[in-house]
Amino acid sequence: MRTEIVEAASIGIPEDGRTFLKVNLNAEEVQGYLSEIADFMPKAHKLEGVAAGDITAILADADSHGQANSYLMKLAGEQAMKQADLRPITKLVYLARGLVQPGAEFEFIISLVPAAVVELSSYEQVDIRPAEVSVSDREVNDYIRELIKDKRNIYLKGEDAQVAADDIIEIKTYAVHDNEVYEPLTADKRVYKVGEAFMPEEFDQALLGMKMDESKTFTIRVKTADEIETFARYADEDPAIISEKIKETVHEIDVTITVWVLRIFEESEFIINDEWVRKNYPSYSSVDAIKERFRNEIYGIKAEEAFAEAVDAVLDAVTLRVTTVVPDGIYALKFGDAYRAFCNDLKDNKQMNVEEFCSEEGITELELKAEMEEEIRKATLQGFALDAYARHHGITVTEADIKEALEKVDKITRDIVFLEHQRNGDLYILEELALRNVAVKHLMGL
Repeated sequence: MRTEIVEAASIGIPEDGRTFLKVNLNAEEVQGYLSEIADFMPKAHKLEGVAAGDITAILADADSHGQANSYLMKLAGEQAMKQADLRPITKLVYLARGLVQPGAEFEFIISLVPAAVVELSSYEQVDIRPAEVSVSDREVNDYIRELIKDKRNIYLKGEDAQVAADDIIEIKTYAVHDNEVYEPLTADKRVYKVGEAFMPEEFDQALLGMKMDESKTFTIRVKTADEIETFARYADEDPAIISEKIKETVHEIDVTITVWVLRIFEESEFIINDEWVRKNYPSYSSVDAIKERFRNEIYGIKAEEAFAEAVDAVLDAVTLRVTTVVPDGIYALKFGDAYRAFCNDLKDNKQMNVEEFCSEEGITELELKAEMEEEIRKATLQGFALDAYARHHGITVTEADIKEALEKVDKITRDIVFLEHQRNGDLYILEELALRNVAVKHLMGL
């Protein structure tokens, strides 16, 4: 593999502050990359009738040939950037004059913005450590109260019990309007909490004092709407218009309803006990045991927060050591990529544009950009400072370090993410994340 940094003008591209790396692969190197690509492409892209390793079949189809071309540039490009000692800070652009062919050389261009190389005033460790954390009994009890705040114990009342306000009752109902069964209020079994305002007040009042196996017939006024007729009449209209039309048909009717009280329950404050623990947490047999688990969970959360605070302090400290002036153009390019990605994310995941987002947040687009620019500038300089520290101390990362950087992801997904980045030629993104994580720990002496 031969690499060479070339001028934009030499390849007919306007100068825009980016670096252009020309990569030339000999026929043997091309074949090696094609063999690697042929092993995973058929399965990854579900190429029908193409077996793993069959590069001839892959290149015979125009679409899959183009995909193979893209994979080759990404795989070889990552190695080329390492060889040229370049690390990009923005999205890469690959340029090639044609498609790769077996048994022939292949040349392409990588357009990138390389990270700035800065120097520090000191490469010593910092006197910053995560704060010690502990968990009190009160914190554990508060944690449990929050966990069960919406839970209640429900008890079946005795045979002579009468329905009271806030009781939960199991009822059977039969409702009639204009000598026809009124289906919305007819049910063989319905669980209802007295006083929840689901039904008219006179319904609740009629239930009070009733006993189990007792029935009562009475008339109530309920609101209804002509939904079926309205849907049929306005079927071709917008759903919002149909909804408004249905609201216009709302009116009150008299319904005669018979209610049978099947069972009466009452609620009481929920208190955890050993039986509840064994039922909901089979690995634990007692309240004391589950409290210890909760204590460990709280400790983990607090320790993570303490470490994050320490990391922020370390980043601020090491950034103050930077003695090299980073060109504003680097920050501008970094911000440009980040802002475009932000806009695309809004469009794809929230179905809104920047103007709508700003309106929702109560800020102007200028304020949004200013805030993002400040964050990008700060984060970019922090990264450069950590890179300088890692370079000075000869810190490198292994595959295990890279996967550890994905600590929030389960192990199987972690391996998949690693493989995807490796195939897409942007493993350097994870390597950078891991390197900076290791550098931060080294700075703290951990």
